[in-house]
Formats: sequence, C-alpha cells, structure tokens
Amino acid sequence: MTVAGLALLLPSLAYLTDLLIDEIDYYTHKDLYQLPGCYIEIPKIDLIAPINTVSPNYGVYYDIDTPPPGRPGVTVFFGHRTMFGSPFYRLNELKPGDKVIVHWFGNTYVYVVYAKEVVSPSYKIPTRSKRDELWLVTCTPPTTSEYRLIVKCYRVAAEVV
Repeated sequence: MTVAGLALLLPSLAYLTDLLIDEIDYYTHKDLYQLPGCYIEIPKIDLIAPINTVSPNYGVYYDIDTPPPGRPGVTVFFGHRTMFGSPFYRLNELKPGDKVIVHWFGNTYVYVVYAKEVVSPSYKIPTRSKRDELWLVTCTPPTTSEYRLIVKCYRVAAEVV
C-alpha cells in the first residue's frame, strides 16, 4: 500500500478510535449517571434498562425538557440501537398494545404502545398533550442516523400490582 493509500485510512481509523473510546466510556461510567430507582421495562423485547439524564451515550436518556412520567404531556426517552448498551436495538418490534413500564422514583407507570412513526432528524417533538404519553426515540435504520423511529405510548395505569 502506498503512503497516499494509508493517508486515506487515517480518518477511518480516527473515527473508529473515537467510537471505541466512547464505548469504553459507556461501560466504565454508565452506573454513575443512573437515576436511583428509575428504569424502563419492555417485556416484549426483554428490556430492563436504567434511565439517566446525561446522554443517550449512557443508556436510556430522559429528556429533562419534557414532563416526567406520570404527568400530562409527552415524556421523551432516547436510546441508541447500536453501541452504548443498545437499549433500543429491538424497539422496531413493538406494536400497538405492547406494554412499556416505567419505574420512576418509587412510582410505577404502565404505558401501552398506540403508534409508531419514522420521521426526519429535524422533527420537533411536541411536549404538550392532555394525557400522559411516553415517546421512545431512536435512530433508524440501525447503524445510521438517517431517520428517527418514534414509538408512541399512553399511560393506562399508575401502579403495577
């Protein structure tokens, strides 16, 4: 391989190195950023994952600019489909009627999926709603950031018995 050929590989190697560093950071720091007692369960896709308010790079991220679970409005959780624990890897498998359970500071909220939508990355998520909704957002298709998959849920119960 020529020197010019090797020079073409350098940006790729730098990018891969950055990804590796970010992934190592996830596994070494994710526990530091978890909200105590806050996690999401999605039985259909065998997901139980802690929630954080720092970044989707530390698992399931709660957007603090949206209402918390249990309040009227649209609560938004973001998660990656690849890397950083890939909590939303199988999010596309959810269908209307599937349950999503959010444990939030001692309260448990049960939501039911009512719709799925693929939107552009520039789509603005509304935060107002008369009912308590939960929107789960991830990139789609996997390994790209071309579009966003939004799984929309509404709350059906305040406590799991």
